Amino acid sequence: MSDTFSSIPIIDWRRLQDPSTKSAALNDLRDAIFVVGFLYLTNHGLEDLITQAHAKLPELFDLPDEVKAKCDMINSPSFVGYTRLGAETTAKKTDLREQYDFGTPGMNTWTEDQDIWWRLEGNSQYPDVPGAKELVESYISRSAQLSQEFMKFVSECLSLPLDTFAAFKGNMDRLKFIKYPKSPPNSQGVGPHKDSSGLFTFLSQDDTGGLQVLNKNGEWIDAPPIEGSLVVNIQQGLEAITGGICAATTHRVI
Repeated sequence: MSDTFSSIPIIDWRRLQDPSTKSAALNDLRDAIFVVGFLYLTNHGLEDLITQAHAKLPELFDLPDEVKAKCDMINSPSFVGYTRLGAETTAKKTDLREQYDFGTPGMNTWTEDQDIWWRLEGNSQYPDVPGAKELVESYISRSAQLSQEFMKFVSECLSLPLDTFAAFKGNMDRLKFIKYPKSPPNSQGVGPHKDSSGLFTFLSQDDTGGLQVLNKNGEWIDAPPIEGSLVVNIQQGLEAITGGICAATTHRVI
């Protein structure tokens, strides 16, 4: 097994589920986790939902600024809502993206008698677009089910009990819709970083591309879109609870 990579491996969900191919697929998953920290997940069953979401996103981002501002993240102690273009910086440089952040529905509203960290779990703000709330809630529900099954395969490929990581899951999953506009040379959609809000990220790309992953030789490796796939990457939460054995990988969008 190499200690670095020059491409992003593909893991077929059906091979993980098929008893005749499961052992080989688990070996591939283990290599992806130890060496790359990124993988493509194919045949996962969410393809129809991804198509629906991609079709809906232009409607959400084409809303007038004053409408999007009604659900600005500044209104939420739980960091859910809309973030305008250019409002964030990474590695001391402005990120050219706008986004909506959502969380699992039905969260309790934080009160002052609770520990401050409970503020991170709260109710979402939804843009004024018919069907948006229903789409978000369906996406969160179905992707959460997928991620829970995926974590069992991760445990299995690491020779751990299937429920090893269940105790580390919070009550609230998060979903982010992002728009990267056309940008000038030497700008960034989002600068070099590691994801830090959970255990894994499940990313659906459109056909534009721009995601790059940093290998151990300091080379930026393209992660081009594969239709219908999810790009799955380790977050710093998993890195922390595994003592760095399963390390998060630096990545960016250009």
